[in-house]
Amino acid sequence: MSNAKPLQRSARALPPGPRGYPLVGILPRVLRNPLGTMTNAARQYGGVVYLGSYRPGRPVILISHPEPLKRVLLEKCHIYERGLGTARLVPFLGYSLVTLEGRPWLQRRRLLQPLFHNNYVARFASTMTSKTAAMLEQWQATATRGETLDTMAEVSKLTRDILIKTVFGMEMAIDNSETISLGRSLKIAMAHSNFLPFKNPFPLWAPTPHNRAFRHAIETLDRMVYRIIDERRQNPDGQSDLVALLLKARDADTGAGLDDRQLRDEVMTFFFAGSESTATTLAWTWYLLALHPEVERRVHAEVDEVLGGRLPTVDDLPRLVYTRMALMESMRLFPAGWLFSRSLRAGERDEIEGYVITEKALLFYSPYVTHRLPELWENPDAFDPERFTPERVAKRPRFAYIPFGDGPRQCIGNNLSQMEIHLILAMVAQRYRLRLAPGTRVEPEPTVALCPRNGLTMTLHARG
Repeated sequence: MSNAKPLQRSARALPPGPRGYPLVGILPRVLRNPLGTMTNAARQYGGVVYLGSYRPGRPVILISHPEPLKRVLLEKCHIYERGLGTARLVPFLGYSLVTLEGRPWLQRRRLLQPLFHNNYVARFASTMTSKTAAMLEQWQATATRGETLDTMAEVSKLTRDILIKTVFGMEMAIDNSETISLGRSLKIAMAHSNFLPFKNPFPLWAPTPHNRAFRHAIETLDRMVYRIIDERRQNPDGQSDLVALLLKARDADTGAGLDDRQLRDEVMTFFFAGSESTATTLAWTWYLLALHPEVERRVHAEVDEVLGGRLPTVDDLPRLVYTRMALMESMRLFPAGWLFSRSLRAGERDEIEGYVITEKALLFYSPYVTHRLPELWENPDAFDPERFTPERVAKRPRFAYIPFGDGPRQCIGNNLSQMEIHLILAMVAQRYRLRLAPGTRVEPEPTVALCPRNGLTMTLHARG
């Protein structure tokens, strides 16, 4: 039985929105151009916008202002759950932090949270710097020959290699057949996770080529993950990778740990969350620095002064202040996680800024949209790291900047991700200036992550 309070009589059924087709509204436009369509709608109609209905009586509503975001992600998060798209992740991620709801989610979050505190994630910094150093050595020949490089592809290989080492504790060459198979399987599995919940392909049981490829990819991933879990259970001592840490994690109340299926689901989630987001953020940062050489000069000067040519450590990161500000501004303009959804639990109702929200409504929120609203950000489409000085940050509402989400369901790995991005950017800045290759056209592609469409072709210029 619902505990929802009666809604005010003055509450309206639907918020305003752009004119579109009967019933479906502007959803066809959202499918064709989600970034531009939703950003324009929020700028014109405010923080709560009706986009259309994906089925009769099931409205799609975009929330983008800090107050409605605060209500859904924090104040009333107990009556909201992840939207319809979550069901499509279960065949890939199983029942993990991303897909669990209610008390099972809370228990899992409490069990895993200690593993992602700063003192734990710092242990992976040496892996990140050693793998990055190896990549930079490989880049040297390319720079000497003056050849171009797809930096998005390169950093995707790097972050995948780092993930394999931090999650599994394994050293696998990037061109190793098992690594290539893992990378290919991850791409197929992630492609199945459509970015818009109402844009559904055929059901998974249908014998389409896409579904067959997806099932084969999951079988490949499962074989590797279960094999390593079995090896760790047989030899639990002397390992410090994430699988080993997960095996040791215990519920504070019951003392229970994770079974093999739960371990598998969390490992898949780490790969899902970490395989593209870090690479995407770095690629967009290099793109923006190439367009703004004055910002790039300040990053290089700071890196030179703080590091003096040596490898960075976690202790150096608090002193790389401007470098961090440039990264934060890059994540404002091009957040890897660009779209999320929420819906009310069965039997619940809510009211957001005077508009009725029922359990049949699907709510979208987009960091990309919120980060580009003129009422929150002066000259919002410009690249300006100075937005993230402590003084300017203090003047903004908390939910104006949400690259990792916010509230209790904020990304649990955000500290690990930010450390990795910060270290890699500093190391690349020590060695190279990156410039867009002539004729390169760069535009965002909003799929699972907000990636540069067709990669990011650049030239390397050795510093000094």
